Amino acid sequence: MQMFCSPSPLASLAWFAFLVGASGQVSNKAQWRGQPNRQAVKARAETPVIKNRSPLENFRFLDSATKPYQVTSLLGVAYDIGEMYSGLVPVDERNKSRALFFVFQPTIGPPVDEINNLVKWRTCSLEGFFQENGRFLWQSGQFAPELNPYSWVNLTNMLWVEQPVGTGFSIGEITATSEKDNAQDFVNFFLNFQNLFSIQNFKIYVTGESYAGRYVPYISTAMIDRNDKTHFDLSGVLTYDPCIGATDYTQQEAVAVPFVLENSNVFGLNESFIEQITALDKSCGYAEYREKHFTFPPPGIQAAEFYNYSIPHEAECDVWDDIYYAASAVNPCFNMYLIVDTCPIPPDVLGFPGSVEITTPGLPIYFDRADSLPQVIEHTNRVLVANGDLDFVIITNGTLLAIQNMTWNGKLGFQEKPSAPIIITEPDLQYEGTVGVQHYERGLMWAETYLSGHMEPEYQPRTSYRHIQWVLGRINQL
Repeated sequence: MQMFCSPSPLASLAWFAFLVGASGQVSNKAQWRGQPNRQAVKARAETPVIKNRSPLENFRFLDSATKPYQVTSLLGVAYDIGEMYSGLVPVDERNKSRALFFVFQPTIGPPVDEINNLVKWRTCSLEGFFQENGRFLWQSGQFAPELNPYSWVNLTNMLWVEQPVGTGFSIGEITATSEKDNAQDFVNFFLNFQNLFSIQNFKIYVTGESYAGRYVPYISTAMIDRNDKTHFDLSGVLTYDPCIGATDYTQQEAVAVPFVLENSNVFGLNESFIEQITALDKSCGYAEYREKHFTFPPPGIQAAEFYNYSIPHEAECDVWDDIYYAASAVNPCFNMYLIVDTCPIPPDVLGFPGSVEITTPGLPIYFDRADSLPQVIEHTNRVLVANGDLDFVIITNGTLLAIQNMTWNGKLGFQEKPSAPIIITEPDLQYEGTVGVQHYERGLMWAETYLSGHMEPEYQPRTSYRHIQWVLGRINQL
């Protein structure tokens, strides 16, 4: 399920206006909010708006070199945005025709010598900035952007990067032929970025979502290989609903049927279709595969499994696509990223509220370097892999199955089945109680997130906030 950042013309114009510093006003109607009689809501409503400040006041990274990158206002945002920078930084200073687009926002909390790199967030990193973990949110169905109480900017300096070259607003000839090439481009860009902003000796964190399950390990490994703690002191990694291992087989096909059976009240598929896919689950070997390998500890390395969908008898085993099209027939607004979505589709300023407009079922066969993620775990001992339970693109048990085929710190997979609850007790409007499952072994933290789809910071921002707190070393368990 590889996706590329290809915004609609309208979305592109919106982004351009949003990031060049245009100003706008929000109507009084847009600022009205119904207020349930709850103390947490009252407390949030009383949170003071950021006061207007001098452009130079407390701006840690602003100087003559970074001034051209400063963003002073955002279209439609009625708040002082504080310190923010955006623009293009070249991959190679000798050839500025290839450059990556970024948004950099220093923390609004106490100053910290660390940077969190978001290398890919679903289709592009700006989607994360705009609708998941940025300082402001403009999610599907929202009339106007609003402050995000669970922004990661509260905790650390955030850098959203459109990568690889050719993605989103990044520019240049696409020359990479492998994930190693992409990783080298990013690391070179990041070194130039640090030189521009006079950054040295910071702790570095790398995070991403979806296909970043490929990018994050390669980029992190490239940083480790530089052996340069002045610029690449990799200290932690986080990936949400990541593509890892043999994604099309392990994370989709082999676990699709039990996922449908567990969520039958959501999918609403008829009995004859359920019987059909259940039979395929057995005849195609998926049920036997799960029975053998989905155990704790794992019995051994999983055999490589791939399909050639152009061969009829192999194409018959493509149950994931069968389910997707059947679900779309029942629910024309079926969203593979969040299976509980139904019609009508809410308006979305990015033109991509779900999977209806852009659909690319099935990841291509991918040669996966086996040592990237294990090397990162062994280097940092602070890697978090999370999966949302309502995601049909990257299914939770499929990600666990992939982990059970990975060797790190001397052992294969998790030795115990994840079972410890993630519990949030502090009062708030939502996201309370038992919100998931956590499990830590040998440097790897696993988090299963309840009632969340593919974009976890968007659907369960409070739980995601806990995740990044753990990665940054602020807390010891979720």
